Amino acid sequence: MDSIKELYSKNVNIMEYFRENTSTKDSNSIDAVLCAYDYQAGSYMKNYYSNEVIKNVYLYQGNPIDLTSGEYTRLAAKCMSNEFNKLSFQTMLEVGIGEATTICDILEGLSEDKQAWGIELSLSRLFYAQKFMEQKSKNINLALGNMFSLPFADNSFDLVFTYYCIAESRGKEKSAIEEMLRVSKDYLILVESSYELGNEETKERIDKLKYIKGLKETLKEVDADVIEHKLFDIFTYNNNSAITILKKRNSNKQSESDVTYACPVCKKKLINHQGNLFCNNCFSLYPIINNIPCLLKENGILSSKYLEF
Repeated sequence: MDSIKELYSKNVNIMEYFRENTSTKDSNSIDAVLCAYDYQAGSYMKNYYSNEVIKNVYLYQGNPIDLTSGEYTRLAAKCMSNEFNKLSFQTMLEVGIGEATTICDILEGLSEDKQAWGIELSLSRLFYAQKFMEQKSKNINLALGNMFSLPFADNSFDLVFTYYCIAESRGKEKSAIEEMLRVSKDYLILVESSYELGNEETKERIDKLKYIKGLKETLKEVDADVIEHKLFDIFTYNNNSAITILKKRNSNKQSESDVTYACPVCKKKLINHQGNLFCNNCFSLYPIINNIPCLLKENGILSSKYLEF
């Protein structure tokens, strides 16, 4: 049997392979998502800077437009910045930051400087994000984390957003959205593929890839008001996307003035000790690798006596 690395080198769809060879026939497991994105780490940055003149056709505000991959990323970020500039906020978190190719350009398009954080499931992609941020002269706090157990306290950020992050989580989208709302003080913005607003090609693609659908109905079950749900300004012909802006209800805005990392298990503030992060409540030690805190639940190492040394 081929290894995952060999399958990827043969252009096999990793998430489809996992679905066909595991019990997750109608959804994508977290392992499948991790493998798919970790093995392609570096591709987003490569496409952003590609000097190839090959252009693809996109739809921008309903009209066809020819763009390179890099031009598309920059224009999408500009469209997001335009939406963000309508809101009042100082701190922001991107869930699923990838290689930071989108958020860096979003920050350039904002009318005021903001404090930014990014969470990503793949450590390899975060290494590329560090390199990309350096080239773009942007300061973003990065951490390895899972959107289902974000390593932050309640009400940590004014604004939380995704850019094609929750699509693969069919059947688990409500849990992801509720967790993102937990760490948001005010706003949650989702830019995701839309089954409800998309064309037939988009619907077919979503069904084939087992992506989420029925998002608007799901949002009726969470503690937030939908203040905007419409087609996004730019997308491909077979991946029509929507931007959804949520306003959190009855937000308890009493939180620390500075955003700090919290244990992904118990949500208690982590202690920085000898170059690592430690939870003095459940005695889990989380390593920091290349200045990136590794804050997946699975990264926690039981070490009840860590602070004694």
